[in-house]
Amino acid sequence: MEKCCGSPLALRTVGCLLRLKPQVEEWDAVLDHLKQNLEDFKTAMNNTLTLSYSTLKLSYDHLSAQIKRCFAYCSIFPSGYEFEKNKLVLLWMAEGLLHDPRGNSRMEDVGDEYFQELLSRSSFQISSGNKSRFVMHDLVSHFAVEVSGRYCCRLEDLGPSVSERTRYLSLLSVKYSFPVFLRAIITAKLLRTFLLLDHGSYHLGSNKLLSSLSKLQFLRVLSLSHYPITELPDSISNFKYLRYIDLSHTAIQMLPESNVVSAEDDAGALLVEKTDLDELVLEWVDDSIVPNNVRDVLEQLEPHTNLKKLSIKFYCGTRFPHWLGKSSFSNMVSLRLSDCMSCVDLPPLWQLPSLKVLIIESMDAVTRVGPEFCGMDKPFQSLETLNI
Repeated sequence: MEKCCGSPLALRTVGCLLRLKPQVEEWDAVLDHLKQNLEDFKTAMNNTLTLSYSTLKLSYDHLSAQIKRCFAYCSIFPSGYEFEKNKLVLLWMAEGLLHDPRGNSRMEDVGDEYFQELLSRSSFQISSGNKSRFVMHDLVSHFAVEVSGRYCCRLEDLGPSVSERTRYLSLLSVKYSFPVFLRAIITAKLLRTFLLLDHGSYHLGSNKLLSSLSKLQFLRVLSLSHYPITELPDSISNFKYLRYIDLSHTAIQMLPESNVVSAEDDAGALLVEKTDLDELVLEWVDDSIVPNNVRDVLEQLEPHTNLKKLSIKFYCGTRFPHWLGKSSFSNMVSLRLSDCMSCVDLPPLWQLPSLKVLIIESMDAVTRVGPEFCGMDKPFQSLETLNI
């Protein structure tokens, strides 16, 4: 208590740090650090910011290099801003900040470990207004800004200016004019994250905003949540490195047409390598595509066999790909084929051993159903729901 001069934040931070250190020698090392800085603490007793910074730095110095980077990234959030754990982990993933030394863990699990580490050190706190969200204490937020240098920037009334080194940017203030915003985008030409956190920044205008953002060719994270936007321009396809996009609570009903028009173009999708993909929806909106070509594309969109739910809508090919119905998809429990008006036959779905829900609708070109679909010997043994 004396060594921390009674500061609640300092006491909590040191307590969380000591909890993670079981050895007496480690406790002695922390105590020596506090003794060495005791005079500075006493001098700073009327300066809570300086006192807490010293303690926060002690805790920060004991973090791994990877977790330090994740903590610094959080400086993009303003003090008191409520965020969800899962979304923050996805942001870390998109920016490549997570590292699995064992090489056999899901990145989501690695991110959860990082988050719990920071939570245990009081870097994050459960929001008093929403128990499912988290916030950063004012002093912790200030400290995160300090350690992030010029790589993270919040465009707010009193925030730091954007520089060429800025990689992560959030927009907070409704007072910024478009020219100021545009200058920031032009300056931060290597920007990787753009988060629109202020739902009142509507004055920028969606066309101007999107036109400016299209210049950011290295963007990995884009969040336009709650922004009054109805569509995305085709230039969104220029974001070759985009890993995360949040369009929640917008009026967008459809994404721009994909540039994938041939099997060769689609080779980069590599869905078969997405081992953690549980659910997939494949939907076409342009029925002018040549049927033979669209089947080639769908052949290349084969997902990993861990897939559990699959929906194919408005597919305009005459036949389904060879992988649909393969017995290797032993985890698939739900399948929906809808409005595939040109398909003349059904795939061998009887081979899916775990299929529980099967929905087939608006398949007008199918005139007969034979054993190739339902098999000969005890098919669909797991099926519980069938809608045709």
